[in-house]
Amino acid sequence: MLGFEADAASTEIKVGSELAEARWFDAEEIPAAIAAGELVVSSSLSISHYLIARWYRERTGLRLPEGQPWQSR
Repeated sequence: MLGFEADAASTEIKVGSELAEARWFDAEEIPAAIAAGELVVSSSLSISHYLIARWYRERTGLRLPEGQPWQSR
């Protein structure tokens, strides 16, 4: 598995056949979104978790808050 970082050219979100839902979060919004269940971050074993946690730590100096584990619907 590979993981990449990039800068978005636009904040416009396009939802299609491969993406059912998407939303942008500022680092400051993440703790409240996780606590409210609006944002569920994948397991700490995943590369997506690592990338998100690193991004969050670089911006805040804090560890990514823990939330409820992801469950399939």
